[in-house]
Amino acid sequence: MLAILLALIFNGLYYGSAYFTLPRINSLELLVLIFFLPIVTNVFIFLMFGKKAANKLLLAAVITAISVLAYVLFGITAESGNMLTEFAMRNSYSNGNIVVSIDDNLVSVSNAAFVLLSNLSTMLIARFLKDRRNNNDSGEGSFEEVQRCE
Repeated sequence: MLAILLALIFNGLYYGSAYFTLPRINSLELLVLIFFLPIVTNVFIFLMFGKKAANKLLLAAVITAISVLAYVLFGITAESGNMLTEFAMRNSYSNGNIVVSIDDNLVSVSNAAFVLLSNLSTMLIARFLKDRRNNNDSGEGSFEEVQRCE
């Protein structure tokens, strides 16, 4: 329960900060606020509380759902106030043959799927690596043990 509360607080903090600072930040800062920081925080929360959870996959799914919901709410509110259009115009770049433009439609199925898959896969991979390291530290199936048996 504490893990879900922390996920709500931190995701709300990141996406709320992104919304209120959108007129003043650049595209890299926005990417850090809406993609990188939520993933890192969600993985940390999942690793800290996942070992105590009865159903680790359910906890990962709930934390991921919180991030996707926060992302969609951020996208809807940013699009409704024309803040995103202004942000996209301010951060678009054109130099001869190179054009970098930012789409002013954050709430699309592909973007929400990206948030969902990046969060969920990162949490599950981190959990797998942590469990594997813990198994190796405890001596279960370690290389040294296999060599001693031969």
